[in-house]
Amino acid sequence: SYSKNPKPKVPLEYFSNVPFLLLTNTNNLRVRALAICHENQFTPNIRFQAEQLTAYYLAAHGLGATFISDVMIREHHFPNLVFYPIDSPVAVRIYHAVIHKHSYLSRHMETFIDLARKTWKGKSNYCIDD
Repeated sequence: SYSKNPKPKVPLEYFSNVPFLLLTNTNNLRVRALAICHENQFTPNIRFQAEQLTAYYLAAHGLGATFISDVMIREHHFPNLVFYPIDSPVAVRIYHAVIHKHSYLSRHMETFIDLARKTWKGKSNYCIDD
């Protein structure tokens, strides 16, 4: 599995002839996936476009490769899939909670920000700035 036995990084151009299951145009991960392919000098052979979970299930059934977040991998485990980490700055998303310096923060908002920090800090490619 991804978390217990990550595969070594491989050049992404190895997958240039593999059919891809890309996310729909409204998903930011699609834009980043295309940018990552462009960084690696190839245009993906797009077999199908779907939402993230659907693309993941289709990949699990052998219909192609897809880009998926590590959070999704931890929540839905498919032992027949192989996961490769992607070495690209485009693959990392940084989340910020932007708050006016002197704004009132409700207890719910403070709890949400604390939960986000605890959930992602040190556990994935996600970063929470203090």
